[in-house]
Amino acid sequence: MIEQLSRKDRYKTIAITNLGAIIEWFEFSLYGYLATYISILFFPAKDRTVALISVFGIFAASYIMRPLGGFFFGSLGDRFGRSYAIKLSMVVMCIPMLIMVVIPTYSFAGILAILILLFARMLQGFSVGGEYTGVLVALAESSSPKYRGFTTALAGLASQVGVVLSAITVGILASILTDKQMLAYGWRIAFLLGAVLAIISTLLQRKAKESVHFKEAKKESKISHNPLKDAFKGPKMPLVWTFVLTGYVGIAYYMMAAFLPNILISTRGFHLEQMMLITLIISSVYAISSPLFGWLSDIYGRKPLLYLPIILLILLGYPMFHIFEHCSLRLILIAEIVMALIISAMTASFQIAISELFPTTHRYSGMSAAYNLGNALFAGTTPMIAIWLVSVFNSETGAWLYLTITSIITLAIIYKMPETRFSNGFNN
Repeated sequence: MIEQLSRKDRYKTIAITNLGAIIEWFEFSLYGYLATYISILFFPAKDRTVALISVFGIFAASYIMRPLGGFFFGSLGDRFGRSYAIKLSMVVMCIPMLIMVVIPTYSFAGILAILILLFARMLQGFSVGGEYTGVLVALAESSSPKYRGFTTALAGLASQVGVVLSAITVGILASILTDKQMLAYGWRIAFLLGAVLAIISTLLQRKAKESVHFKEAKKESKISHNPLKDAFKGPKMPLVWTFVLTGYVGIAYYMMAAFLPNILISTRGFHLEQMMLITLIISSVYAISSPLFGWLSDIYGRKPLLYLPIILLILLGYPMFHIFEHCSLRLILIAEIVMALIISAMTASFQIAISELFPTTHRYSGMSAAYNLGNALFAGTTPMIAIWLVSVFNSETGAWLYLTITSIITLAIIYKMPETRFSNGFNN
């Protein structure tokens, strides 16, 4: 029987691990919220839609590095420990944030500025490729068996704390600085704050305890020398289910968190401060509800909390996107709250379900590989594809069709996925 952490060590480890997720999502969200400014400073095209697509192209490029980061840090995590891999990924994550503080703009360095921006985002993608899946694995393995869904869903809470802090930061800066000042230096202040927080979080990671499941595997000499190879040589369907679910949940989430705020500013004429307020509200709703949905998955199972939200997105998708395109800001807020609750439910269930699909010996590697491939191919490209579809259809109907079609495909693929609530994956 695996000896569990003491309550004090468990709580401390869970808190420190979640701090890493907060910092990751703080920095990640900054880029999305500041996309309008970045598009002007680095892609001075006359057509602002083209410039915005270019910014989200860089956003998508960072996702290309995520699988590589997942392969690298996942293998380290299965060979040398979850804590070791998370600490190293946090160190790497500090670098791109510092780069964003001092990077020259296009008017000063020309194409070199774009290349530096691309490098920073790709390095950020590489570090995140190992960090967030490491957080999920560490939380699942640090929790009490009865509350794995609840504990892992705390990552959803932590991520949205990062999003909220990011929205507050950008909102405050935008409210006290003029647009000219935001373009000149305001956006750099936000990244500087993120860099300071990342350094503090990296130092605190040293106090996190190693996973008891990893220590038990090491004690029994079950540590694999090539866990990534083992993951790909083992059963294929856990990789497929993780890949599909990650891609789909990413499409839904980034449709809400990255695409909608920018398209509402550029096509509906809403102000950045208004979008930051809406983001703050829906992120708070998402954050508070995430542990609740994780707890419900501990009671009723993972699959019901996956099926119901996907079906609701199919049924409610069209009216919600109609509201986004034609209705008042108040109705947009209500629709986004509903969307946030739906996505929170599926995310809470999906994150623990994929953790339970793999055995301890290659859980980090298998999850990281499939999770980050799904993110790279689908989640990271969502804002760019959605904006392009809006321009093709001359309506937000294009984005709705993309979300609906992927919802139907996902339902079909996960139909035969086992219920993992009573999985014995944590016992081998």
